Amino acid sequence: MGVNGTYHAEFNNVSNIGHLQDDGAAFQLGTNTMICLSPRYNWLYNMVKMGMRFDGSEFDEPFAAKMINGTIRYNVAWNNRN
Repeated sequence: MGVNGTYHAEFNNVSNIGHLQDDGAAFQLGTNTMICLSPRYNWLYNMVKMGMRFDGSEFDEPFAAKMINGTIRYNVAWNNRN
């Protein structure tokens, strides 16, 4: 956990994952984990799934209230499924 309740996933080098999943990403940030979440400085490459994403359902009420101040920045992703 970072400063003021902010969570970080930093300095990871992730590759060649997702072969046994149907849906997902290397970093899949769900609605209950999005408050002040800040993944940064990660390398995500050569995966059959997406590198990183915020995920949730518009039917999950209140959806917008669970996605507060999440920021994805300073990451590099290549050769991943779009």
